[in-house]
Amino acid sequence: MNRNRFPKVHIAGQIGDGYSNPMAQLLGTKSSDPRADLFDLVGARIAQTSYSQKHCVTNEEMNRRVNGPERLNSSSMACNLKRPKLRNGGELMRRQMETVGVKVSINQRQKAMPNKLIGMCESEVNQLVGELGELLDESYPTDLIARETIQEAPHFNARTAADLLECVNVFTSVLNETVPPITGLMPKASTDRELNHGLEEFSAATHGFGMTATVLYAQQMERIATAMIDECEVKKENTSPWTGN
Repeated sequence: MNRNRFPKVHIAGQIGDGYSNPMAQLLGTKSSDPRADLFDLVGARIAQTSYSQKHCVTNEEMNRRVNGPERLNSSSMACNLKRPKLRNGGELMRRQMETVGVKVSINQRQKAMPNKLIGMCESEVNQLVGELGELLDESYPTDLIARETIQEAPHFNARTAADLLECVNVFTSVLNETVPPITGLMPKASTDRELNHGLEEFSAATHGFGMTATVLYAQQMERIATAMIDECEVKKENTSPWTGN
């Protein structure tokens, strides 16, 4: 594919001639340039940037939207791609999808509406979660939450907080074993096929948001548990051995 096809358009994730997905490191995988499987470029739905930024929608993503949990019809996909309304727009969309191997049943019944938050394409979801991660790093009151939790649960000590951290670490590790197909990311599968299928269905239904946001907050829970251990140690040092407080 000619990557200079849209020379005047800023594509999300594009760095020079290359591509980088902000979620790759979070999920323990590598970026995958979506321009190699491009179906269309779509304007951002919630961006507040001053430039015209476009997001890649791949042929595989189209297939996930049409033949996955949502079962979107061709008219809804045209709306989701911000195509102009045409009398035969649904038929034109079906023909275009068929040329890239995406089969659409004319009479299939939708299981979701595309005009909600998850109407965003997977590329924009990646960017949204990436920005959410930056906000968590900069503004999330991790230490305050840890302190309040310890105060509300007096039985908590460094040992129980360490057990919590171990559980969250294992949970995060399990999530990182599987990366469902998401635009801009290299997928990977664990040895548990049932887990792979469940996470893939969940990811497809939320356009990648559910999967990436879950991992993001699991990592945040690791930070909270670590802060709780520190808070317990401080509390222990400040406890008077004479009063037993």
